[in-house]
Amino acid sequence: MSYDSRKALTRPPVTRYSDLPVDFLKLVVEVFTANFDSFLKKLKEQKPSTRFTASGRIYGDEIILCLTVGFKGELGSTTLRASIDYDKQASHPAVPDLLNSAVDALGHSLTDLSQTIEPWFESSLSNFESAPYEWTAVEVENRKVFIKIDKTNPDLDKMTEDWLKKNDPQYKKNLEKEHEEVEALFVTGRPDPNKPVH
Repeated sequence: MSYDSRKALTRPPVTRYSDLPVDFLKLVVEVFTANFDSFLKKLKEQKPSTRFTASGRIYGDEIILCLTVGFKGELGSTTLRASIDYDKQASHPAVPDLLNSAVDALGHSLTDLSQTIEPWFESSLSNFESAPYEWTAVEVENRKVFIKIDKTNPDLDKMTEDWLKKNDPQYKKNLEKEHEEVEALFVTGRPDPNKPVH
């Protein structure tokens, strides 16, 4: 998936991360679908396949949560991103608290941006008034959350992968080779089952 990280330039090129749990992302979609029901209905009047999707990652120094307004089967979409600082060594604030702040920040931004319908169907962001085109800090629950809107589709990689699985016989072989190469970056050798562990 495509993730525009606010802190990407300060990290090493190979950085470990975890995708946000699927159950949490489903809950985010349910919350936005319930709270922005009238907005979603207006969008569906023009494109019945309109839907919210959510995605995100946790890095050692940042949590990214994405909420996408997309159209099933189409590449075009609009994505709101929230980025919040995270310290994996700190016990407070906990990840759920930070995620709640990110959800609230996305909700506040979507409230402002959902006042007009037409820009959601356009290929440019220029008709969104007061849209955060660059990472913009907002204060939520005494925490700084950064918000950004763009026209990328975080589901594009998944759509591409699904298509390749169905249509490219070499895909599985290439995927296995790539997995071995990535594993070589992190593993210096397989443990010997006969050698005692100290």
